[in-house]
This record gives sequence, structure tokens and C-alpha cells, in this order.
Amino acid sequence: MSCIKEVYRNLDFRTVLDAGCGSGIVVRHFLSKGYVARGIELSDWIVQTQCPDLLQDGIVQIGSLDEL
Repeated sequence: MSCIKEVYRNLDFRTVLDAGCGSGIVVRHFLSKGYVARGIELSDWIVQTQCPDLLQDGIVQIGSLDEL
């Protein structure tokens, strides 16, 4: 997570889209720091098994960046 910390230390932003969010670990990190964070992941299996709570809450969605 140290490289992620460098991002928010050096840039001024409040919203994040994690493309290819996988298990949602980066999304969770930014949410814990008070950012508005969302994720999109192509693999429905990953999302449904690793972050079903984020899916249910509408924070992560299953889909392709081409469909955004």
C-alpha cells in the first residue's frame, strides 16, 4: 500500500475509480481514508467471492471498461 499512499500524498483529489479492482483491496483502502471510491472488475467470480459486500453496496460493479 505504500505506492498508493504516495498517490494521495502528492495529488489533490477526492474520487477514485479502480479499474480492474480485483478483490477490492484498493477501493477499501481509499474508502477508509475518506475518499469516494468505486471499482469495476471484469471477473464476476472475483467480485462475488472476494468483495460481495462492495458489490451489494454498489461500490464495485462487474463489467468491462468498454461498457462504461
